Amino acid sequence: MTEVWQEYRDRIAGGWRIIAVEHRDPSTDTVVAKPQLTGRVYISPHGWLSALIASPVATLPLPSGQQFRSASDAEVARIARGFQAYCGYMKLFKDEQGRLYWQTSSEMGSDLNMLGGIQERTVLLSTENGKEYMTLLPKTLTVAADGSTVQSVIKWERFEQAARPSL
Repeated sequence: MTEVWQEYRDRIAGGWRIIAVEHRDPSTDTVVAKPQLTGRVYISPHGWLSALIASPVATLPLPSGQQFRSASDAEVARIARGFQAYCGYMKLFKDEQGRLYWQTSSEMGSDLNMLGGIQERTVLLSTENGKEYMTLLPKTLTVAADGSTVQSVIKWERFEQAARPSL
């Protein structure tokens, strides 16, 4: 594996929004679900990554009208289970087959079991009709809301180019 951040930094650093999510059966690669998720990720020119992903239920106001801190445990759980966030520095690599993947060290996050761990994603970059896309495939399988184990495929569209770092 070869670290390649400097080579790809300008293609990856910036703001990205989720435009499509697929859950695939890992044994057949067939699409079994297309969750409707909202997400943003920002990657700095120095490799700092901050990711926020929410299901539709986690983007709605609380039915009680309470502030999050004073809401009932049931309302908070409804939101918390539909929201994922983590951040940390990432490193970008190219494997022996020439595929890109990154490793993010989770410094903070909503899933406490991820803290201190490494999040790995295969990275596919593409351009279509002048728009830039990044498709990410977590290297570990995802447990879906129904409890099944799936391969997530998340397609992101760039919404902001990062400023180049001053040297």
